[in-house]
Amino acid sequence: MTEEYTCPDCGRKPGELHMDGCDIERCPKCGFQLLSCDCDFPKMSVDEEYLADEKGKLWKRKKVLNSIDEDFGD
Repeated sequence: MTEEYTCPDCGRKPGELHMDGCDIERCPKCGFQLLSCDCDFPKMSVDEEYLADEKGKLWKRKKVLNSIDEDFGD
């Protein structure tokens, strides 16, 4: 039996968006961990798929990949 991969923090499956506050989600602007990067997203989510930065530019949120290694580029 094959176990399907899910995000180890928020439990979402590949192709789904990470849940808000997920430690694994990457910043769509700089590529680092969203929760600890220096990018300023005053409105954390405009809707489910986009974040707005300090200038109002929209950034498409990252989806769960197939493994933790892919999510962190290892």
